[in-house]
Amino acid sequence: KEPPPPPPTTYYNLQSQLQALMQQQLEPHVTSQSRQAGHSSNPSNLLLLQVISTSLKDCFGLDRLHQFIYQAYLYRKQWDAREMLRQIQREQQLQLQQSSLSQLSYADFLQKAHHS
Repeated sequence: KEPPPPPPTTYYNLQSQLQALMQQQLEPHVTSQSRQAGHSSNPSNLLLLQVISTSLKDCFGLDRLHQFIYQAYLYRKQWDAREMLRQIQREQQLQLQQSSLSQLSYADFLQKAHHS
């Protein structure tokens, strides 16, 4: 079998133009925003743009598309789990605050119990 023909040159021109646009327009903005927010040493807080090529004609790149969608789903699950953990931590702190306010000494407890 012969290998499939390469994509049209307009595809490559479009891809290179998109990459140039991202470098010229987006990268300086994201870099300056991350510096202002104090995230220059933490790359996980930077905006991540992914460019993938797909074709419905021969299913080229659909595995990358699936991976991209599944990755977003996993990030959302991670965010939901962290939010749930934060809620539990808030409830624990509230419970500890309430229990520390209502603590009685054993002598006070016995005195209340005898008067009831």
